[in-house]
Amino acid sequence: MNIVITGRHIRITHALREYVQQKVERLGRYSLPLSSVQMILSVEKFRHQAEIVCVFNGKQYRAKASSHEMYASIDDVTDKLDRQMRKKKDKLVSHKGARRRETLARIPSREAEEAQSVSVNRTQAETLTVHEALSRLPMEAASLLFFTEAASGSVLALRRGAGGAVELIVPQAQP
Repeated sequence: MNIVITGRHIRITHALREYVQQKVERLGRYSLPLSSVQMILSVEKFRHQAEIVCVFNGKQYRAKASSHEMYASIDDVTDKLDRQMRKKKDKLVSHKGARRRETLARIPSREAEEAQSVSVNRTQAETLTVHEALSRLPMEAASLLFFTEAASGSVLALRRGAGGAVELIVPQAQP
C-alpha cells in the first residue's frame, strides 16, 4: 500500500507522519485491496483540515474532516473512510451469501488437494412401511431412499448397491 502525505501550509513532522500511517494501516483490516492512499493535511487560520483519497477495486473513495486540532481531524477523516469501507465490505459479503444452496463445509478431495463444497438438500421423510419403501426405491444402481417407518416412527434408509442388492440402514446412537 502506497501512502502519500501532503501538507498545505503545514510542516509534516515525523510524529504526524507516524500517526497518519498508523491510522491508515488500520483501514487494512477489511481485506480490501488498497492500491494507494493520499492524505492531504492543511491549515487555514484556526481550522485544521484532513482529506483522504483511497483507491481500491479501481474506484476512488474520499472523505474530508476539519476541526480545531490536526489529530482530531485525522481521527474523523479515517473514521469516515472506515465507515465507507465497512459498508463496501458488508455489501460484498451479503451478495456472496445470498446463494440459494446452503454450503455446509469445505471437504478436501482425496485425489487432489482441492476443496469441494457440500450442498444440503432437505426433504420431508415420508411415513412408509418397509415393503412400501421397497416398491418406491428406484431400480437404478446406487440409489437411496430415506423414510420414517410407520410402526416404530424411526428414520430408516434403503440403499440399492451396484449389484442390485438392497440394504436396509438403521441408524443407531453411539454408546
